Amino acid sequence: MVTIHDVAKAAGVSIATVSRVLNNNNVVTESKRERVFQVMRELGYVPVSRTAKSAPGNQIILVVSSIFPMLEEVYSGIAASIRELDAHYEVALCYTANTKNNYHNALSLIKMLPPELLRGLIFFNNVCADEGLMTEFQRYPLVQIGEYVEQEPVFAVSTDDRRALYDITKLLIDRGRRRFVLVSNYFSPERRSYRFCTRREAGFRAALEEAGIPFNRDMIFSVDYTVEGGIDAARKIAELTPQPDAVVCVSDYIAAGCVMELRELGVSVPDQIAVTGFDDIEIAETCRPRLTTVRQSFEEMGMEAVRMLDALCAGSLNIGRTTCISHSIIERGSA
Repeated sequence: MVTIHDVAKAAGVSIATVSRVLNNNNVVTESKRERVFQVMRELGYVPVSRTAKSAPGNQIILVVSSIFPMLEEVYSGIAASIRELDAHYEVALCYTANTKNNYHNALSLIKMLPPELLRGLIFFNNVCADEGLMTEFQRYPLVQIGEYVEQEPVFAVSTDDRRALYDITKLLIDRGRRRFVLVSNYFSPERRSYRFCTRREAGFRAALEEAGIPFNRDMIFSVDYTVEGGIDAARKIAELTPQPDAVVCVSDYIAAGCVMELRELGVSVPDQIAVTGFDDIEIAETCRPRLTTVRQSFEEMGMEAVRMLDALCAGSLNIGRTTCISHSIIERGSA
């Protein structure tokens, strides 16, 4: 099967350029456009819009990288949107466990389905770093929820991560906090995943700069996306001189671990150090003190993803779209 990746390689252009040619984007020069079309003819490439994306089936494959606590909300939103559309769609879950091999397995399973049965794919927190694999997945109608891979054309429903971290950092600034640490997750550009960390860092920095608070890279600790990662961060924070008076975490897991270990080390939260999280999952309520955090509406993301998938299948979307669902700040005892 000839893919858009093959066309781009043979034409000596990027996949994005091939995508723009297919979508009649006028930013591509005429010479490049002709070269791409010539290669398509030579390789026998058939654009997706004429094959899988016209499939009238009712099967939606929900591909998840991990069994996140938010998955139940996402699924509830998908089911609600299906009822709203009065559509007879069926949803099957495919678990990839964050590994390239399992993404390969997912693709193999999807290809086994008769095209007339498949409506499309919804990826939740997609961390597939293989460009060729993503190109294969994009031969089907595909919408991403939450963390998404920025490979054109992108159809995604997410949170404005930059704005959300800006808002919660500004909340702490407005309460008089001035010495900040951001606890984030490891990010490697080569992986093309966990990009939400860079967007959240940008919001954190913007809030500090607006308040005239100096920023340096030493203010950012990178840890595992786990409670244990938060514990590791807390141990480093407790050794700082002077200590920060605010710790902004990119997840509730990290924040919960941080709060627990700071208290174990004799640091009062929030009197000495305020701690905030992100997601508003169950651990934000069970942590003591309970976490001030960013609330994402994953149910609404699930609903919007089905609407977007339906529009994509109908042919009314073809140049990519990213929809940001509103977030809110949930104020509790940790800040």
